[in-house]
Amino acid sequence: MKWKLVPIALFLFLLLIVTSGAAIAHRGTAKPTMLHVIRTVLPGWNIPPLDVTVRTVTEVQRLYHAAYELPLVPQEMVACPLDIGLVYHLDFFQDSLLVQTMEVHPTGCPYVQRDSDTEDMATLTPAFSALLARMLGIPALVPPFQV
Repeated sequence: MKWKLVPIALFLFLLLIVTSGAAIAHRGTAKPTMLHVIRTVLPGWNIPPLDVTVRTVTEVQRLYHAAYELPLVPQEMVACPLDIGLVYHLDFFQDSLLVQTMEVHPTGCPYVQRDSDTEDMATLTPAFSALLARMLGIPALVPPFQV
């Protein structure tokens, strides 16, 4: 009877190790080597889609770590300007393994959702916005647009 429990215990132990590693990566300790960014098309707004892959490791890691240095979103209620729903989807890869996903919301009350599975949200700063825009080869995260 005891020997039948060994495979189950081994499986649970390995599962604990794997999920612990995933949790560590979500706290900003991953070492991504590539970034893939997609800007979604917004119906009714004249903003073109964007699909960019950045493979410069030092830039990718600098942006990744900068995201974890952003201040947390304040807990108090704030009146936000118009949010048009513009979102940049960031996928950070270490080689071919996806290690982190983030979403950057540059309109309304700008914020970065650092983990799409949790409510880990930070305030989007002008410095972070400029860094991301430069990496993407665009003048600004919020382009001039017309309705």
